[in-house]
Amino acid sequence: MKTIFIYDQCCQDDIKFFIVPGDYSHLDGTYINAEDEANPDELLSILYDIDCKVFLQELLPHFPVKELTPATKVITVGWLP
Repeated sequence: MKTIFIYDQCCQDDIKFFIVPGDYSHLDGTYINAEDEANPDELLSILYDIDCKVFLQELLPHFPVKELTPATKVITVGWLP
């Protein structure tokens, strides 16, 4: 199983996509810097190294249609400036 992330940077850049092994559907709708977001730590650990300086994911410019299977999860996450 894998999760395709739709990564929304809220008009700071185009929407991008990345793929992570496993089921991260519980993170759907999580936005870093959102006032109502209780704990974005899990999303941060997927996106950045321990010091939050190096972005860990390869961002894709287009939705990875070829990666879809019946078990694939698709979620939207993002970053608010």
